[in-house]
Amino acid sequence: MAIVLCGLGAGCGLSSMNPSLPVYTSEQTDSSHSGYRRTIVSSKGTIFVNDFEEASLQLTDPDPREVVGRRPWGDGKVCAIPGQSLSAYLAVDMGSEMPAYEVFRNLHHPPFDWRHASFQRMRLAVSEGPAANKETTDPALIDDVLRALREGTPAQPPLPPLRLPVTGSPTRMFAVLLFSNQLPGLVFRPSCYLEESGKVYLSESILANFTGNEQMVKAEWIPAGNLFARWVQPWPLLRLSFLRPAHTGALCFREVPTAAAETLAAASETTRRVTSIERLFIIAASRGFPESVTLPATSMWEQSELLTH
Repeated sequence: MAIVLCGLGAGCGLSSMNPSLPVYTSEQTDSSHSGYRRTIVSSKGTIFVNDFEEASLQLTDPDPREVVGRRPWGDGKVCAIPGQSLSAYLAVDMGSEMPAYEVFRNLHHPPFDWRHASFQRMRLAVSEGPAANKETTDPALIDDVLRALREGTPAQPPLPPLRLPVTGSPTRMFAVLLFSNQLPGLVFRPSCYLEESGKVYLSESILANFTGNEQMVKAEWIPAGNLFARWVQPWPLLRLSFLRPAHTGALCFREVPTAAAETLAAASETTRRVTSIERLFIIAASRGFPESVTLPATSMWEQSELLTH
């Protein structure tokens, strides 16, 4: 009876898969990229690797169907990726209790060069709220993201590690999915972080360390371009009008009518003269400040609307 129960139990390490499928063993070492791990799966001398370059790749279909191999224990699968050659990429189940597929590249296949690839579509991996699954095919907007990642300089001083809950949908950090005809079956997945102030950052890849119900996320965050910063905002923002003294060029708020218009981050970038006090005013206005504030107008002041939409 004990033998029968073990044969039926999921924890005995027995597999219900076709025993003729090739077995892929795995080993893990430190990566040459600080903080990352290099995982290798191999079968009959063929080696596939998951390292820093693959950490920012994601399956288009998270549940691949075509099984081409198996893990040494349980029902762990090795699957083909639709559109990809079996000699280039594989999807390997690295989960323990639940399937969790990761992208593995053939050791002799070159890493995906996103810096020189063309992308036709971009989507925010946000599951809920006004920005949920927001998508665009605008080449200028897509290029704004790629240019920041290619040419941007990490924020100084660096942003501290982010403390995020393990469960639930992140509200300020999420993936940006970039689709390329040069990468069928896969997407390039940098990450985006929105500060409470409205400032937006991008990173090619992130490192997450899990402790209990919390994860500590580290990344080299790069300030995003203005186009993406405006597009990504998930909350209703403001259209701001100012009075600008002609002789100094300084800004003073005349009215703050509420409207779902541009981003707070864009406000600081567009004016080029926003002070810390004015920035606090913008944030205060977004949190329920009276709809308008009127200051005395004189002939020395000219009206200037900062954001139009």
